[in-house]
Amino acid sequence: MPTPRAGYYNKLGKRVSGVTTIMSNFKNPAGLMHWSADIALEVLREVFTLLTDYRQALITLKETNKLDKKVLGRFKELDAFLESKPLNRANYKNEQTKATGTGTLAHELIHLHTVEGEPTHDHSNKDAFLAYQNGMKWWNEQNLKIISAEEQLISEFYNYGGTYDALAQRKNKKLVLIDYKTNKKLYSDVIIQCGAYVNLLHEAKGLWIDEVVILHVSKETGMFKPVHLSRREIEEGWEIFKKFLILHQDKKKLDKMI
Repeated sequence: MPTPRAGYYNKLGKRVSGVTTIMSNFKNPAGLMHWSADIALEVLREVFTLLTDYRQALITLKETNKLDKKVLGRFKELDAFLESKPLNRANYKNEQTKATGTGTLAHELIHLHTVEGEPTHDHSNKDAFLAYQNGMKWWNEQNLKIISAEEQLISEFYNYGGTYDALAQRKNKKLVLIDYKTNKKLYSDVIIQCGAYVNLLHEAKGLWIDEVVILHVSKETGMFKPVHLSRREIEEGWEIFKKFLILHQDKKKLDKMI
C-alpha cells in the first residue's frame, strides 16, 4: 500500500518514512525501461510496415497511372494509422495508465469480496473479471478468513511506518500476510517490502506471521498467480530492508545539506 497522504507519525509526534517511500530510493527501473521501449518499438514496426506498403502503392500507381482497389486500400490504412494517434501510443505513460487499470481493478474486486463481503458480477473488463474469479477460487481453496486489512502501523524502534494489504488466518490458526502486486513482473523488492511488514506486525501488534503470499495480478492481462515466500526469504528481506532504512536516513541528512 502507498504511504497515506497524512503520513506516518510515531508516539512522539515525529513524522517517519513509510515502507514504499524508503523502497522507492532503491527501485530497479529496468522493467519500466524495457516495457516503455517495447511500446515505442511496436509503433515503429507499424510505421515501417505502413511505409513499405505505401511505397509499393505509389509504385503501382506510377506504373498503372490509376487508383485500383489495392492502392486505395493502402491509403485507407495510412489514414487509419494517423487517426490512431501513434505518438500518444508510443508514449509509455499513456499505455501505463491503461495497463495498470486491469490489474488494479482485479485487486479491488478481490479486496471488496474478501474484506467487504461484496461479490461482483461486473464483466465490463473481461481480463480483470477473470483474474477476480481465479483469485476467489484460490481464496476458497485456501479456506482463509480475513482478520484485518490496510492497517497503518508504526515501528517505534526502527522509526518507519507501513500499511499492509491484508492479514488472514487459516483454520489451524496460522497467520498469513497477503500482499497484492499488479506489476507486469515480480521483482526481489517485494520480498524486502514484505519483510518490513512482517516486522511491523510483530513489533506493533505482537503477531508472528507464519506465511506470506504475494497475489500477483498482471496489470496487462489480469492473470492471477499466488507466490508463496519462505521464512528464509522473509528474514533475508527484513535484513536488507534495515540496510535500506539506514541508507534512506543518511540520504535525508544529505538532502538537508543542499
